[in-house]
Amino acid sequence: MQKEGRVGALTIRSYDFLPMEYECIFDNDLLLLGLYESDPGDSLGVRVGSVTMVEGNTLEGQRMIDEYQSRYDKFFKVCAAHHGPNLYEQSEARRDDAIG
Repeated sequence: MQKEGRVGALTIRSYDFLPMEYECIFDNDLLLLGLYESDPGDSLGVRVGSVTMVEGNTLEGQRMIDEYQSRYDKFFKVCAAHHGPNLYEQSEARRDDAIG
């Protein structure tokens, strides 16, 4: 969607460990939270559980979105220092070489 101009800025992060939950943050407007559930029959080993939506149009919702943004800003710095570069932020040619 970013290549088509439908999304202005998009950040995707991926690291070599299996998370128990996921979060998607859309600007300061929306936070989607969900749990991954173990599923050995799935090729990824997990399936997505139900989703919780937090909207930023209330004070409580905005505080929660701010908290998750701060949490991930700190987490990304730790990962950059300890887990190497984010393959999704490399140029396409370099990313293809790194992935194989």
